[in-house]
Amino acid sequence: MKTKILAIVEIAIVLCLVFLTASPVTATEQTQTMQKASASEVKASEDFVLGIYGNANEDNTIDMRDVTYIKLVIFGKKPETELCDANYDGRVSMLDVVQTKLIIVGKEGKLTLKDFLDRTVTVKEPVRAAVLNSNFELMIYALGAYNQVAAVSEKYREKYPLIKALIEAGKIPEDLPKIGGSLWSGLDLEKLMEVSPDCVILWAYSEADYERVEEIEEKTGIPVIAIDLDVIEDLDRAMLLLGWLFNKELEAEEIINRMREEREKVLLRTDEVEEKVTTFLVYYLKDSEISTEGKGGVNIDILERINTIPVTGDIEQKYLYVSLEQVYAWDPDVIILFSMSKETLSPDMIYNNSAWEGLKAVKNGRVCDLTGYYYSKAYGWHPGGISMRMLALAKCAYPDLFEDIEEDEYARNLFYEYYGISFIPSDCK
Repeated sequence: MKTKILAIVEIAIVLCLVFLTASPVTATEQTQTMQKASASEVKASEDFVLGIYGNANEDNTIDMRDVTYIKLVIFGKKPETELCDANYDGRVSMLDVVQTKLIIVGKEGKLTLKDFLDRTVTVKEPVRAAVLNSNFELMIYALGAYNQVAAVSEKYREKYPLIKALIEAGKIPEDLPKIGGSLWSGLDLEKLMEVSPDCVILWAYSEADYERVEEIEEKTGIPVIAIDLDVIEDLDRAMLLLGWLFNKELEAEEIINRMREEREKVLLRTDEVEEKVTTFLVYYLKDSEISTEGKGGVNIDILERINTIPVTGDIEQKYLYVSLEQVYAWDPDVIILFSMSKETLSPDMIYNNSAWEGLKAVKNGRVCDLTGYYYSKAYGWHPGGISMRMLALAKCAYPDLFEDIEEDEYARNLFYEYYGISFIPSDCK
């Protein structure tokens, strides 16, 4: 008898929920739903699928089409996808229709997603996040969601001039709780638990990172969202994921489309190249070896997209050391110095070293200085950063095609658009 009553009560609850979510919403909610349905230009066919449970038809947005799709799955008319299980209870039912409708109008109490380690993570909404990477801080700021950042990493903040500039301009607070470093470097779990955010957002990519992330969750009880950025499309994917996490999906789509426009401006010029130059990246020098990048790295990816021939582009190892003898065998047209900071590398270290003087690039004065690209120039993984990196690499390879573009001025305008401050990379040491 009790079982019957419980079953009847459960059915009644489901029917009530379905009725409530099917009932007319406010004018604001109707507008929001229509905007979400019409504004999505970030399609699933473009290299990734938005890993939010509720993106049932996997078209990289969540709207009434997903509601319809879930209903058709329930009636056996459409194939079930993993993301149909919007409320993540292990089955597809009308409760997933309810959850999807709540996501559409921004009233979900929780959100389940796939992170970049392919882990399923459920977080409370609206979310307060501890953010352990300054690139992710900048992405969240660009979305207009920085008020939901609960704690940050002190390790990266000290090195990143663009973050300092935002603090000095009063755009972001300086006194946010600091919870140590990064995944493997000085993360203070006790401090993290004191802050008690709804989730932690950090950079992670390896099997060892996976285990460490699981350990942090187990010890603190706080969900961890891992993001790993390898190729340009990963930045688009991360922006979209963060957009839905912070209920700023329309802003995310606008930023993604703007970033793509900026990249396309560069590619339209380099597409005209008839004779491609060969390029060689130098990260730093270690004794007789040279640190560089191989296949799978974002910079090799960019160099190929802008119509150059990276001499290490066919080497399967992502990061590697090569000998100077091997560089002579390649004899690249352009050598690009690409260390993260300015202290470790400079053109003088190449031009004033007789061991390098026989190389074509050295003879022709084609050693291009992009040292400090990550910190000083702020050409990292954030809106504006990758666009500027592509432009800078293209100017190194084909300066004549970009002689009308002054890099600092272009960067100042772009960073102002995303962050509302005047930031000039060459002013940073």
